[in-house]
Amino acid sequence: MAGVAKKIKRNITWIQWIVPTILFALFMTVSLVTYYNKATEQAKKDVVEEFYDQLSFYTGQYELSYFYSKAIAQSAADYCRDHSEDLFEDHNLELIQIICKNYSYNKGYIIKPDYTAIDTTNKKYADISLTGIFSKMSFVNAEITDFYLDGTGQALAYVSAPIKTEDQVLGLVVFEYKPSDIKQVVDTPDFISTNVYALMSKEGVLADRAGLEGAFMERNSNLYDKFSTYQFIESSPEQMKKDLEKGNSGYVIAKLNANNIRYFFYRPIEDQGTCFVMSVNNGMINHKIEEHSRDAKNIMVRTLVVMAIFIVALVAVLIMNLAKNTRANKELINKAQTDLLTDLLNKKATEEKIKEYLAEEGKDKTSMMFILDIDNFKNINDTMGHAFGDEVIATLGKQLRSEFRVNDIVGRTGGDEFTIFLKDLKDDNLLKSEANRVLGIFKNFKVGEYTKYFATASIGVSIYPQDADTFEGLYKAADQALYRAKNRGKNQMAFYKED
Repeated sequence: MAGVAKKIKRNITWIQWIVPTILFALFMTVSLVTYYNKATEQAKKDVVEEFYDQLSFYTGQYELSYFYSKAIAQSAADYCRDHSEDLFEDHNLELIQIICKNYSYNKGYIIKPDYTAIDTTNKKYADISLTGIFSKMSFVNAEITDFYLDGTGQALAYVSAPIKTEDQVLGLVVFEYKPSDIKQVVDTPDFISTNVYALMSKEGVLADRAGLEGAFMERNSNLYDKFSTYQFIESSPEQMKKDLEKGNSGYVIAKLNANNIRYFFYRPIEDQGTCFVMSVNNGMINHKIEEHSRDAKNIMVRTLVVMAIFIVALVAVLIMNLAKNTRANKELINKAQTDLLTDLLNKKATEEKIKEYLAEEGKDKTSMMFILDIDNFKNINDTMGHAFGDEVIATLGKQLRSEFRVNDIVGRTGGDEFTIFLKDLKDDNLLKSEANRVLGIFKNFKVGEYTKYFATASIGVSIYPQDADTFEGLYKAADQALYRAKNRGKNQMAFYKED
């Protein structure tokens, strides 16, 4: 029998350290997997951010180019305003011709407010449509239009600037150009053979492109039309349109075919409605993610070694501290029953201890329950901050701990609610004196080292067993009394039975 008992004791000892060790190993394994997944996810974010940075640089080049184009157009418009009585004078037309030649514009126009227009290329009147692109141009600010396809399928855009005085609009200077300089902007020899870079209108027209040759992003085609044949893995063309309308960047992941999954990064260019699109193969993204997460793999290996050492040490510590487990468990129980801010009992522990007392030694004794609620506590948080609100709660908890007997039950049972349960009160005089003592706590209750705040409370009281003979009944009765105290103006105490 002694041997059996010894064996059982030994088995229990082994279980006490084997089970935690197994759980720890499982925990560390899960933690390592989680860590690696998070590292990979962060690596993906970093890689995406790198491409966004590249995209930002390119769009910045175009925004700078557009700024200069608008400045050139506005300078020409100011010249026409200051040096002529008639906008169609020869020296104005010759100036526009010179600008077209030097800045590679296709055509230049001078347009009057009635939409009479001169094509400065041949100095002849131009037939422009009032319902076309010209009718949408601003007579107020210099601007660049969105790309659109002309009758031959060529993408075109216009830069315009108003000819105006302080009180009169005289006309417009307009330059037509083909947006086809993307190869001069994109300078990425490492990626030019695998990526595609394109200028796109808000309608999806690809005005220009560079990089990997392929049918999925042809010049002067519509990318949104192409998207209808793709399977989207993340985000969608609809989300892309919404982002661009709001001026936001983003990306979509689309499956072109079984062997080709691509990221389409996009970023709006200034406020023109146009955007820069960059298409990157998923293989390149994954390769760069692996490069970024390589350190995480090394950390995993080192962590496994450390984990093995730690497990050995843990087993030794568990064996050495086997006799101390009981005391540690008691400490954990106390922590589980304690409110961290006030060091009082928490709601659950308060209720359990009162129920236990009423069921056993306090069954035939008179007791009193107080429910205390700080007045205007929300205003304290809103006006003085949550940190000060916590200080009010903590200070009151300290006051309550020092005010009552060790065997009385005092707990924090809500955000700003406290429950006080006073045991074994012999007569009515003691009931009154204890009630007055609770009420007296708030006669001069100050909080704050530099900012003094005088907090008050509303208090509801119920008496066992006169008002109720269960915890639930006592709490309900005290709560009703508390409600009455608040309705009467707060900062006072009310009994469930006023008489």
